[in-house]
Amino acid sequence: MSQSEGGFCIYCGARMPIPTTSIREDDVKKLREQLVPIVNHKDRTDVRISTLWVIIPFIGLMIAGIAIFAVLMADAFASVESGEYDPDDPFAMYSTGNMAYSVILYAISAGLYVALALLTYNLVNRHNEHFTRERRFRDAIMSFSVRSAGAGFRYSTPANAETRRSPILWAGVIALPSVIALAGMVMMRGIASADDPNLGAYVLILLAQALVVLVLLVAEFYLFYFLTVEMSNHHKRWMGFVRETKALLGRAGYTAGGLLEPMRLPDRSIAVYVIASVFTGGLFFFYWWYSIVKDGNEHFRHHRHFEDQLIALLSTRPPRTEDHDASISWV
Repeated sequence: MSQSEGGFCIYCGARMPIPTTSIREDDVKKLREQLVPIVNHKDRTDVRISTLWVIIPFIGLMIAGIAIFAVLMADAFASVESGEYDPDDPFAMYSTGNMAYSVILYAISAGLYVALALLTYNLVNRHNEHFTRERRFRDAIMSFSVRSAGAGFRYSTPANAETRRSPILWAGVIALPSVIALAGMVMMRGIASADDPNLGAYVLILLAQALVVLVLLVAEFYLFYFLTVEMSNHHKRWMGFVRETKALLGRAGYTAGGLLEPMRLPDRSIAVYVIASVFTGGLFFFYWWYSIVKDGNEHFRHHRHFEDQLIALLSTRPPRTEDHDASISWV
């Protein structure tokens, strides 16, 4: 590496005293050949997910919840007004027809949660696939920098540390509470229709449901935590990697200022999101889902632009030494 007045700013192309390096044209060609198949896989790994996957289930669950409440309350008031309500028999206040309507509405709610489970599957799976592809992309460029720039250039951005997770497992964490609620509803309907309803069994079912749902709720919080934090940390590392890659290309003589640098993703407070989710009875979860989908889509958008622009830039040749009197040599 040498110090020269012949370097050029990676943003505007102005001459400035920066260290330059000698890079072989064959190495650039080899790098481009390595990156092209990796970049071509982005349509499979970096799937952009529509926010309608969150909005439609949210609206549907609100409608179903209101309908269930209205059906049960209408039945209860009708029983009280007709004088059929018996405080010693809490099951008598619900008619067979309205209980059946409630079970149907619960089934619809379970179906909407299955849609959210599919969303969760896609979110976890695209994290796994994207992180794996991006690691290959980084490794190819960092190997090129060591091979071509030698001791003259080192990346300081830390390597990715994301963990692969099971999409099926975490989709189940979302779907199971609604399935358990539906199963409990059916069992309670069976108890209510018996000649001698067992109040103890009714209470036992409620307690078992509450315990299982509580465990799954904790798992849901962890799911939302790692989907938010891992993408945020990953994006910050990507921003640093992009800046350092532009610096590397600048040393090689490329005017890399045209390469798009990622914008920062919003800083999201996990503590605030957890508290908001608890105090809204889980409604805030839907906004949290929305933000996870949106942040991932934004990251992938920046990723695509940078990769496409980088491949286009590597398809050109840096200015020759005689063109601008820079100490850049192709050997």
